[in-house]
Amino acid sequence: MTSPSTDMPPRLFDRALLRDRQTRAVKHGAASFLLDRVAEDMAERQQAVLREFSDGIDLGTSGDQVRDALRGNVRQLRAVALPVSDVEPLALAQASVDLVVSALALQFVNDLPGVLAQIRRALKPDG
Repeated sequence: MTSPSTDMPPRLFDRALLRDRQTRAVKHGAASFLLDRVAEDMAERQQAVLREFSDGIDLGTSGDQVRDALRGNVRQLRAVALPVSDVEPLALAQASVDLVVSALALQFVNDLPGVLAQIRRALKPDG
């Protein structure tokens, strides 16, 4: 019997299958009330921050609700997909953004501490 690798995080979620299901749901007119509510809450919370954000990313959120809700508060907010494979790094350069948001996506990440560390590296000082 071989022992499990300590280099790889345990695979809890099949993100490729999840992405396929989300795509299918959108084609069938998925209800977005929860994502709409989360986007509204994010916009309210961001308005309480007395700082201007120039370069931000919306990490893994399906749909445009978050980007639409934060449009007037962040100069540039672009969508960045979570990689399908857990061994692939996020497509983020070091110290490249000053804001990272994500709505209803990080709960499906198998290596959450690893993704959060990558997000931290991608943030500019004071990001």
